[in-house]
Amino acid sequence: MRRILVTGANKGIGYAIAERILEEADDTFVFLGSRDLERGGAAAESLSRESADRASRIQIVEIDVSSDESVGGAVLQVRDTCGSEKLYGIVNNAGIGLGADDLRSVLNVNTRGIKRVCDAFIPLLSDGGRIVNITSAAGPNFVATCSQDRQAFFTDPAVTWDEIDALMEECIAIAGNAEAFATRGLGDGSAYGLSKAC
Repeated sequence: MRRILVTGANKGIGYAIAERILEEADDTFVFLGSRDLERGGAAAESLSRESADRASRIQIVEIDVSSDESVGGAVLQVRDTCGSEKLYGIVNNAGIGLGADDLRSVLNVNTRGIKRVCDAFIPLLSDGGRIVNITSAAGPNFVATCSQDRQAFFTDPAVTWDEIDALMEECIAIAGNAEAFATRGLGDGSAYGLSKAC
């Protein structure tokens, strides 16, 4: 059985990903990640209605990617369920969409959340396992509005997490000040675009 964790799977793209995984292969099992157990339960129930065997291939996992504690609890649940088996894949889908303007929160979910989930779950991933990070064109579009130096930063394959973290902290310090973002070569300071670029 190929076990796959999908974060933010109770609605939207995450729900569609979970549905497609279950639909395409009978040997798949989805850990349906949801911040809210009730919403996760409703999503699992809806997915189970599509086919009789699906209910046995879905488990709701309460996971808020913005919280170390929540992610740690989810790791314990998944590890207990898997036993000696490993995860086949991790789909980092949970995120805050366009329109959110609290930069610290957006970065904590969209950027740090992916790292938090990867750091916590990689030890449970099988050799050759897969990680899929769902993102959008907002990242490249944001980078396109940046200065050449910042574009080089965002496209440098050798950039480190510490450098990305330092940039995020720099941006949080000037959040809401479009002029300060422009002066630093960081385009219009779009919270969503920056989080996806990071």
